[in-house]
Amino acid sequence: MRSGSNITVSCPIRLGAWLPVVVWLAGGLVAWSVAAAPADLQTAVAAYRSGDFPAAVRALRPLAEHGDPRARVWMGVLYDRGRGVRRNPATAVRWYRRAAAGGDVIAEFNLGWHYAHGLGVRRDPRMALRWYRQAAAHGGVQAMIVLGSLYDEGRGVPKDPARALAWYRGAAGHGSALGAFNVGWHYDRGLGVARDVRRALGWYRRAARNGSALAQYTLGWHYDHGDGVVADARAAARWYRRAAERGFVAAQFNLGWDYEHGHGVARAATQAAYWYRKAAEAGDARARLALGRLYYTGRGVPEDAVQARMWAGLAAAQGDAAAERAVVFLDRRLSPGKIAAARRLALRRQGAARTIRAIDPAPLPRDLR
Repeated sequence: MRSGSNITVSCPIRLGAWLPVVVWLAGGLVAWSVAAAPADLQTAVAAYRSGDFPAAVRALRPLAEHGDPRARVWMGVLYDRGRGVRRNPATAVRWYRRAAAGGDVIAEFNLGWHYAHGLGVRRDPRMALRWYRQAAAHGGVQAMIVLGSLYDEGRGVPKDPARALAWYRGAAGHGSALGAFNVGWHYDRGLGVARDVRRALGWYRRAARNGSALAQYTLGWHYDHGDGVVADARAAARWYRRAAERGFVAAQFNLGWDYEHGHGVARAATQAAYWYRKAAEAGDARARLALGRLYYTGRGVPEDAVQARMWAGLAAAQGDAAAERAVVFLDRRLSPGKIAAARRLALRRQGAARTIRAIDPAPLPRDLR
């Protein structure tokens, strides 16, 4: 255990538990990019992205009716999201079918997604598999990733890590950072292939170069632990920084810890507080407790027992045992008024987070931009 005052944080778990192989797409459904699209389609999609959904519908519908497959996919996305039209997944499916009839890979993938999740159609894993395979045969990287996930997890197909690995290789061959990461993970864990950490690191580096924050974080973990490489705290901190700057929460916490303790970087409490805050505001319980400790001791931030109690309380509400002990410790030392003030601050922060989730619910489909 590493401790600061009487509020403790567990050092061994600062690196986070190994994440399971990442195989699913963050937003689900996808739509065409428009870099090489006709001018009228570009105008329609620009209206969509600016939030003028009725204008997007007016511009896209005639294009879609006259057979433009990309416009048909976008019409499907509009009906999936309820943007400019009443949300109707069944109508979205009809648009995707019309686009898929001409071999449109995005429409094929989106049909697979609908059948997999029972959106606008009866849930049918076999039909989902059929559409995913068709999209993959036409070069659909998203479909390759999802097929890899199905074989990795045995969903609708026999569990087969070797076949999963083959699909991830295919995606990586098309430039997918996620595909490259998953190939690395399979070598790292010996899934469907003999374990080879050095080869795994090569795939992680490939994914990291393509912007994968998860790969950057994982490389940091390997350098921190000396797994497949010579342990190098500075190299670990550099990889954590890259991932942290891309918003990877676990890396933000690790970088904060490094700055607090001078691990691979010069000790800097203000930087520790900065990165802890990033992770804490994203909901990381360890970072919330660590930031509370800094407020309690006045390192990197002004000393503020109310802020300390608020952050520790938020972490405790997430079930963090060390945070629960910290709350008990603080409540013995703070006046009832300060405890009440900390609780009010925590409630406001929790309420703001709920409002954000209500405005932008994560399960909604999102297009690739």
